[in-house]
Amino acid sequence: MASTKVVIFGDSQVSDGLRLHGFGTQLNHRFGGAADISLRSFPGYSTAWLNLVVGGSLKNVGSNPDYVIIMAGRDDLIQKTGGDPQSTPQPKEFGESIDQLMRKVTDVLDVQTKNVFLLSPLPVHKMRLNTGVFTVNTDLIFQYAEEIEKAATKSGARFINTAALLNPGLDVNIEENGITLSAEGHAVLANALEKVLEVSESPFPTFDQVTSVEELKQITKKLLVVAPDNISAYTYVNRADQYSAYVRKSSSANMNSRRSSRVSNPEPPTPETPETPDQFSTYSRRGSSSNMNSRRASRVSNSEPPTPEYPE
Repeated sequence: MASTKVVIFGDSQVSDGLRLHGFGTQLNHRFGGAADISLRSFPGYSTAWLNLVVGGSLKNVGSNPDYVIIMAGRDDLIQKTGGDPQSTPQPKEFGESIDQLMRKVTDVLDVQTKNVFLLSPLPVHKMRLNTGVFTVNTDLIFQYAEEIEKAATKSGARFINTAALLNPGLDVNIEENGITLSAEGHAVLANALEKVLEVSESPFPTFDQVTSVEELKQITKKLLVVAPDNISAYTYVNRADQYSAYVRKSSSANMNSRRSSRVSNPEPPTPETPETPDQFSTYSRRGSSSNMNSRRASRVSNSEPPTPEYPE
């Protein structure tokens, strides 16, 4: 059995996941190669902007993942000092964006909704925030969490309340900037995700359990065969790709039809005409010479008989 594939998609909350102490790095270490953790992070993107890039971002992850973790919403609440191209959406508007994001994820990826996890925005330490660089609308963070929970319930996904996990030890779990998870905070989040991800055991034995090289070869050979229940994942094509393939196939068929028609019904060759003055002169001289010889032959063949001479 191949390793379990997990994709974590979202805003800046995902960015630190693969740092030395990041929750993604910790999960990879704990699973010991039995799971592949892939991160798709878009720092500063609101949920509305994430909807614009989710299709192209998740479509290139390769084979369909077993789990998808979505972390969105906190960057909707962050405003840079001095202006920001994105305004803070109200909870209802944010809820509509989360619903749309959930639909797009399940449309692009062939993944069951029960294997999609929606996380509430990571908590913020108000007392440590550096408001000279950015401000955070902390009044809406709990309402955003409620909208995310509604979206999860509606779609059949699973909801994880990060505030319940991190708030009890907020001073330890958040760094001095008031918004970034500390090493301890990443560990708390990794613990929660490890409990809900059902990861298959690695098919390969540990070094001390290898009995022979042939054993490793046989395991690899089995893994190269696509299991029947995974065929749909390997052959999944969305509607847009199907339509594009149909258009290309139809265009190619029409072109081949026109080519075969021209071959079976060739047009008569167009007589060559002289193109240069020298060729035209030669052509004219040949024509004039041929006509002159014809007239001479005609006079010879139709000449009058000679008049007989009589003696005087």
